[in-house]
Amino acid sequence: MTFAKQTYYTYITVFFLLVFSYFFFSLPHDFFVVFLIAGVFYCLVFALPLFILFFKYYSLNKGLVMVYDAESGRITMKNKKLRTETAFALDDIKYLFYTKSGSGLMAWNNYHYTEIYLQNGKKFIITCLMAPQFTLPVGEKYESVTLYYPYPKGF
Repeated sequence: MTFAKQTYYTYITVFFLLVFSYFFFSLPHDFFVVFLIAGVFYCLVFALPLFILFFKYYSLNKGLVMVYDAESGRITMKNKKLRTETAFALDDIKYLFYTKSGSGLMAWNNYHYTEIYLQNGKKFIITCLMAPQFTLPVGEKYESVTLYYPYPKGF
């Protein structure tokens, strides 16, 4: 996330808290209920989807280690949970799907993941929590998809 976007989210949160504090201390307590509902709505719309996405990405890459040797063009995927290791070359990749968010100013705008499908039927997913800038030189095997909410399904 860039510094400008982090600052933007901080300003939104501070503005919300200042407005809430002003109305809480200066208006009758009937407005407290309105702002409590607004606060719950804010959390449901902005924070909850972000937490869901974060924990999904975290669970997908927990215990997974990827080693990419650019000189030989080989990738080794080690799964510490399953105690498995898979090594493959770039030529073994059937196709890659890169899915990113197109949500604009939502908090999950910088979330993205890459699905790697191999010729032998195996598949892996690399999220932005594991590799923030993940690109492989695979040519036409690469496809980019933009979604509003990049939630990986089927993994």
